[in-house]
Amino acid sequence: MTRQGRSVLVTGGCGFIGTHVVRHLASAGYQVTVFDDLSNGDQGRIAPEVSRGVRVIVGDVTDRAAVASAMGIARPWGVIHLAAPVSVAESKQNPDKYFRAIVDGMYQVVTEARSCGVSRIVNLNSAAVYGRASIVPTPETYPASPTNPYGVAKHVAEQLILHTCRMYGIGCVSLRLTNLYGEYASALFGLFVRQMRAGEPLTVTGDGSQRRDFTYVGDVAITIEAALSADLDFEILNVGTGETISVLEMAQLFGAPITFIPRAADEPDVIQGSVDRLGALLPGAVPRSRPQERIPEVLGRICKKPSSHDAEDQRVSWKVRE
Repeated sequence: MTRQGRSVLVTGGCGFIGTHVVRHLASAGYQVTVFDDLSNGDQGRIAPEVSRGVRVIVGDVTDRAAVASAMGIARPWGVIHLAAPVSVAESKQNPDKYFRAIVDGMYQVVTEARSCGVSRIVNLNSAAVYGRASIVPTPETYPASPTNPYGVAKHVAEQLILHTCRMYGIGCVSLRLTNLYGEYASALFGLFVRQMRAGEPLTVTGDGSQRRDFTYVGDVAITIEAALSADLDFEILNVGTGETISVLEMAQLFGAPITFIPRAADEPDVIQGSVDRLGALLPGAVPRSRPQERIPEVLGRICKKPSSHDAEDQRVSWKVRE
């Protein structure tokens, strides 16, 4: 059986990243089943794919019986595990939710994957596991030092799945993502889109000089499929473009008013994972889109396209919200 004929279960397949992954896999000919509790996802986003055979099963990854049922229906060759809450701020307010959804959810998925004879798993992790790294770009060998419950939970879950897959002979790759942007984004890019649509200024923390490797989600979907189909076992790979821009520079691409607000004490100055290993193992899967070119294109699709602007016409507000 060619890889295009294989069955793949995507947890969180109606969410931000999941939507793009499902679309990419379906267009490549995979038999895709989505497992999502729809708490943050929207089945309507993949309606065209559903009409062409993608199956959606509603359920929670922390529910062992629901996960087992979904695995039994899909009989997947591979699993892409995306289901998880993603707000660092919320994780500080409700750490129980994050440990339960991320760590316990991972355990249920990998345990049932083993029972169903799954051959490969791709786990989606976060560069948040590095915390405020002293080496930038940060290699995968850098000791994990997360600074918030979200990062801690993601690190524990990653160790859990790598250990379990190694113990039971399931091929596994864990991808550590940086800041993603694109249609349906829920983090920083998504916040800016919501603020722009509401006619509000974009809220930039601190002076906006902190730098991030902003990566287009459509490119990441390609990377995920490449990791799924590659002959790689028990690898941890950073995913990003290998370049950074400041948060302020990213906000300015929206052509909207900007307000500066206090910055959290644990917010890193730079988040950038080294993509040298990704380039060596999956050279065709390194994201290539530059935010300066891709973000205006994305904005043109999801909201009124911003007019051309220059630095002197940004209408920046320096008021700090308490």
